[in-house]
Amino acid sequence: MRHGLEICCGGASVTVSDLVALGELAERVGWDGMFLEDYLIHHSGDDPPTWDPWLVLAAVAGRTDRIRLGTTVTALPRRRPAKLAREVLTLDHLSGGRAGVAVGVGDPADRGLAAFGEPTDPKTRAAMLDEGLDLLVGLLGGERITHRAPTTGPTRWRCGRRRCSRPGCRSGSAAARRQGRCCGGPPARTASCPTS
Repeated sequence: MRHGLEICCGGASVTVSDLVALGELAERVGWDGMFLEDYLIHHSGDDPPTWDPWLVLAAVAGRTDRIRLGTTVTALPRRRPAKLAREVLTLDHLSGGRAGVAVGVGDPADRGLAAFGEPTDPKTRAAMLDEGLDLLVGLLGGERITHRAPTTGPTRWRCGRRRCSRPGCRSGSAAARRQGRCCGGPPARTASCPTS
């Protein structure tokens, strides 16, 4: 059995330096992973600091050698899949293949959804997750993607010839279960770009 830390990425007294130090400490005392929550606005307080998990994880990657790094669940409907794929691939290569990403529709209680004009309807978010998963999975696998965006028309793009060391994007969402596949494997509760 492996053990990882799930840590909030914000709050009244949480600094970026604290989070990086926690990652270093987690590795030093034998934890197997560090996974950060991914919110636009931290769920407690009136105006709490909320840090970007991918930037924090990149800093932790530079100071650790062994622990797995990723998010608890990233709300794919509020992310651009191509940008998220770049972030995950960059972290995967910075960390020597230790990156992971878990995706879902997002926490309905995430105050950042309504605050930034994101759709809050569960059916809309599930459809966005379906579309985003196809793109994310393909990009993490190094595929050339052709995508028709509603406003810009068809786009052909690839994240580059380097891909995740072994793509394994999985999601526990109903949308992913409806698709019946994700990165060539059965849907599960976590996602990662595990090393071989």
